[in-house]
Amino acid sequence: MDWKDTEKGKAYYKAYYQANKEKVKAKVKAYNEANKDELKAKKKAYYEAHKDERNAKMKAYYEANKDELKAYREANKEKIKAYNKAYNEANKEKVKAKNKAYYEANKDELKAKKKAYNEANKEKLKVYYEANKDKKLAQGKAWYEANKDKKLAQGKAWREAHKDELKAKHKAYNEAHKDELKAKHKAYNEAHKDERKAYRKAWYEVNRKEKLAKNKAYNKKRCKKDKLFAFKWSVRSVTRSAFRRCGFKKNGRTEKLLGCSFEDLLKYLNPPKDFFTNRSKYHIDHIVPLETAKTEEDVIRLSHHTNLQILTAEENLAKSDKTLNTIIDLIVY
Repeated sequence: MDWKDTEKGKAYYKAYYQANKEKVKAKVKAYNEANKDELKAKKKAYYEAHKDERNAKMKAYYEANKDELKAYREANKEKIKAYNKAYNEANKEKVKAKNKAYYEANKDELKAKKKAYNEANKEKLKVYYEANKDKKLAQGKAWYEANKDKKLAQGKAWREAHKDELKAKHKAYNEAHKDELKAKHKAYNEAHKDERKAYRKAWYEVNRKEKLAKNKAYNKKRCKKDKLFAFKWSVRSVTRSAFRRCGFKKNGRTEKLLGCSFEDLLKYLNPPKDFFTNRSKYHIDHIVPLETAKTEEDVIRLSHHTNLQILTAEENLAKSDKTLNTIIDLIVY
């Protein structure tokens, strides 16, 4: 047996340590500092090599001393809480990194565990939440305020990374709940009609230029791709301009004023073959000129599809704007 393991040796080292405690501590601390990485690696290697053995040992110890450990924790609850709080504050970044690494390594397992716990303790959690509702809400609000920018940035980054996935998910949900959502939106709009109207008006006033520019860019882009849309846009513009030039505001829907759908109007006008490919060459013209209108009713009557025709730009500019007001009464409704 080694001398230091004998009773005499143990007594000697104990007495020496008591007499030179600070000196020994300083020496050990200096050694640990000088060999930090080596000791860390050694400790890690030892832990990896004896992991299962150590865990089994700890588990067995815990099982054998369960009640005693529980009693200790209960008796020293505040002390343990204060210690943990102090440690976490002093090692914030270290603890955060450790927790993050652990979560990443055990993500699926932890999620499954949490889900199983929530399912098994549904009622218990509900009762707890109800009893601490205000406290939980206040905590959540305080946390959000303290981490607002970080949370928003995280949310934005996550949405960008999962853009297609979210789009598909929303589309599927909307399709599956189409009627329900439609009814919900309708009910909400009815209940908040004036409020929404005021909000839209205020928003439009603030964003008018931007909105108009956006609409113009969108219409221009779509007109190049969609022939029917280009035709609708032209007819709407002509009708709106007609009212404006006569000093009135267009209130009704264009199709109602025309007396037919855009598709039927296109058939009725029977445009030349190059109408869509050479739009600047043609004008949608009012047969009886709008200048003959005296009242808003006259403008409505002159906007009817039977008073429209397609002319070349030259023909339209050469056409005389003078005609008798009595012709208005001859327009077919």
